[in-house]
Amino acid sequence: MPRVKRGVAAHKKHKKLLQMVEGHRGTRKRLFRPAHESLMRKILAEMAVHDEVAFSALLKAALETVQQ
Repeated sequence: MPRVKRGVAAHKKHKKLLQMVEGHRGTRKRLFRPAHESLMRKILAEMAVHDEVAFSALLKAALETVQQ
């Protein structure tokens, strides 16, 4: 059975995410980890503004996890 190398799949995933944060500045648009964090922050901020019920449920679940 041949060896599976995952570099192509990871590169594709990273490239897709970096294209999604194209308008950001500096490191947030060049490196994968800061770009991913920036994108998640953007998604949460958008959820807080447009879907308050779902955001409050998510926040409640997060707080319960932290308090345990």
